[in-house]
Amino acid sequence: MVPARWKRVGRRWFWCPETTSLDNCIVRVFADDVATPKNEGFAPTTAEMNSPDNLAKDALGNIYIIEDSPNSSSTGGDIWFARDADNDGVAESVDHFLSLRVDGSEATGMIFNPVFPEEFAIAVQHPDSTDLSNVPDGLGDAVWLFNLTHAENQGFVNQLRATRHLASLARLMGLKAGDTSTSRECLMHPQWEKHR
Repeated sequence: MVPARWKRVGRRWFWCPETTSLDNCIVRVFADDVATPKNEGFAPTTAEMNSPDNLAKDALGNIYIIEDSPNSSSTGGDIWFARDADNDGVAESVDHFLSLRVDGSEATGMIFNPVFPEEFAIAVQHPDSTDLSNVPDGLGDAVWLFNLTHAENQGFVNQLRATRHLASLARLMGLKAGDTSTSRECLMHPQWEKHR
């Protein structure tokens, strides 16, 4: 079911945060290869974000931009982590999260595990090495599972892990689980201290 704040016009959906009228909707560019800074505070990247295909959201509400074969390349797709710190619908920067780097492939979806939020899966479509049209006994498309448990940024991993307890804490507090603002409210609540 689509939330009430989304409005459909033909084949497109518009986010209308404060109204149900399309006349008052706000349409913004969330991230752009030219206007949005890349890897702010991290090592620079030469990658371009020029083939966005789909989006994913982690348990903290962070948005990931998944690309088809980017940069006129035949090797996989890039995944970008969009930083929208002030939640205004415009990313302050995009970080080069990972690259598939597999000939002939593209990432066609990414989903975080709701039980173990530091895990995510990526659907990898038609890699040359297992594509049924190229390899008679190939396995076809694939789903790759990733785990961020040992990632360098343990602060981020711990924030993802903490969301495991947010649903039960939200119920105790009488809040609706799953909403980003609910997550923040739970994390700031004194009762949360015993779950850290």
